[in-house]
Amino acid sequence: MNAPQSRSRAVWVGTSASARRLEVEARHAAACSAPVIITGETGVGKNLLARLIHDCSVRRLGPYVVINCATVAERVLEAQLFGTPSDSPVRDATHGEAASSAAGGTIVLDAVGEANSRTHAIVLRFLDVEPLDAVRAVRLRSPARIIATANRPLSGSMAQGTFSYAVYAHLNGLSFAIPPLRERREDIDPLLHHFLAMFGERDHAPVPALSSSALSRLQTYDWPGNVHELKNMAERLIVGRFTTIDSGVLEGVLGPAAKVLQT
Repeated sequence: MNAPQSRSRAVWVGTSASARRLEVEARHAAACSAPVIITGETGVGKNLLARLIHDCSVRRLGPYVVINCATVAERVLEAQLFGTPSDSPVRDATHGEAASSAAGGTIVLDAVGEANSRTHAIVLRFLDVEPLDAVRAVRLRSPARIIATANRPLSGSMAQGTFSYAVYAHLNGLSFAIPPLRERREDIDPLLHHFLAMFGERDHAPVPALSSSALSRLQTYDWPGNVHELKNMAERLIVGRFTTIDSGVLEGVLGPAAKVLQT
């Protein structure tokens, strides 16, 4: 389980109709405590939207804890979600209990849609019990809000038998589907400028100017890595100390992807 995240507030950037709608709906979702499912391809910003919901809610001063359900070992996940009795010889002090460490805040079950059936069984057991501190066996007055993320629509996963309907029934309070960046190309320009400014401030580096030809090339690329890929590209541009971004710079920074831009 990741440690509670830093207090920097989430910044949702986008001028497309879908991006603006998602921001409005996320702020509305922040006003309640219903569980949330956020779906979308890798890199579209699922965790950022989850953080925005947390930051706009009354829980914003509470912990924000992320558990990657697709990569964590099952034994570790059980320790994270339930802990172990204080007299157990296998107790590991480095593992907190999500129910207690995130009380009054938010738990993000990241990549739950990509987890295996054994992990789903552990998650279901966690969702199915009354919130309490498993180690001290005391009721929690302010249980954590649950937000889950998945890389694909869970309806399809359930139809294929790869996702537990019982888990879905517990999580299906509010649902958000984030479109890939190729379906909201008007967000590329504001996102790129946002990331360039962010990394420029971090590295005390000048923000390069973007030529119109370069922006046109970026608009023709499908961004398979979505916003995360665009963010990484912006960081490389700042690290390279470029003053102007033109087609030649893009070819050098993107490497093999530049071939797509030139077609």
